[in-house]
Amino acid sequence: MTPTAFAREIGVSHATVSRWLDNKTHPSPPAIRAVFQFTNGEVTASDLLNEGVVRGEAA
Repeated sequence: MTPTAFAREIGVSHATVSRWLDNKTHPSPPAIRAVFQFTNGEVTASDLLNEGVVRGEAA
């Protein structure tokens, strides 16, 4: 899934997802909930706030 498609699915802008991927910002609490729901709990707040996962470097 592209960052643009993912952004659309969770209700944020592509620019927002890009900032997360570039580790310029972290997801907001509502965005964290949206990611958690979209991934059926596979991606948690801890995952998103861990720099390696946001950048796609950790499992």
